[in-house]
Amino acid sequence: KILGIWAMIDEGETDWKLLAINVNDPDADKYNDASDVPKEITEKVFTFLRDYKIPAGSGPNQFAFNDELKDKALAVEVISETADQWKAIFNGDKTNEGDDWKMSLSSASEGKAQVDQAAAEKIFKDQEAWKNSA
Repeated sequence: KILGIWAMIDEGETDWKLLAINVNDPDADKYNDASDVPKEITEKVFTFLRDYKIPAGSGPNQFAFNDELKDKALAVEVISETADQWKAIFNGDKTNEGDDWKMSLSSASEGKAQVDQAAAEKIFKDQEAWKNSA
């Protein structure tokens, strides 16, 4: 269940970070937007997101909007726009690069991931099936 979003700046690009709660969590009914989440929880999550690269030798991550957690409405808008861009790229209606942006599939543990056409089609079909069942 999406609650909010931070705009982390990573190497000069926006790297959106979602705040969500598992719908099966006993507290899920209490939280419907970022403003419903206790400040101590959002501060802990933000601190992790800001500082998780420090042990590897990087400084703290920077964030847009004065480090503010934005609301669910913006999070849903970002998710929708990103899904639409990905679908257009996948369908060949759009390239994966523009003058000021690039979209790619990546893995946190192994850098850029390579997906062959058959695997990509399966991922896309599975996502469409999930989206249509919701």
